[in-house]
Amino acid sequence: MLLLGVSLRGRVLPCGWWTFSSRTLEQEATSQHRETQQAMERLQGLLQGRPLILDRGFHNRVFFAWLQQRGIPFIVRIRMGGQGLDIRDARGERLQPVVAPGERQVWREVQRHDLQGLTLIGYWASSHTAPIWLLTTWPNPEEALEGYLMRMPIERPFLSGLENPAP
Repeated sequence: MLLLGVSLRGRVLPCGWWTFSSRTLEQEATSQHRETQQAMERLQGLLQGRPLILDRGFHNRVFFAWLQQRGIPFIVRIRMGGQGLDIRDARGERLQPVVAPGERQVWREVQRHDLQGLTLIGYWASSHTAPIWLLTTWPNPEEALEGYLMRMPIERPFLSGLENPAP
């Protein structure tokens, strides 16, 4: 299920949700991307230039390239993992980003695969056990981080009905 909402004064206003048939997803490898793109096309006008905020489940270069081609700004949390991601600077050299507890770091004009003109944000809140890593096309990294951090309080009401909500 894809749940979409618009943030307004720290609260979310659900504006749409789509369910994907598991049978369709199993039969066609590209069907989830197509379904998600169709949902985004319908909701693009609602964004009105605001960024689309996505979690780690949307880490897919085809979808992000599609967003960039349409000029839809996005903020997405990524998993860096033990080996990190193949993120490169403007010269094409692989980045080895590090952020310490209590720090924020910003790397501008990075690229991942065929996506260029991205900003990488690393943020490690003192209350967290690990940093948050974001890739964004939003021009202001501080606004991108602030917008992403608003996501969890918005999401909690939806997770509260689950037996084992993800942290």
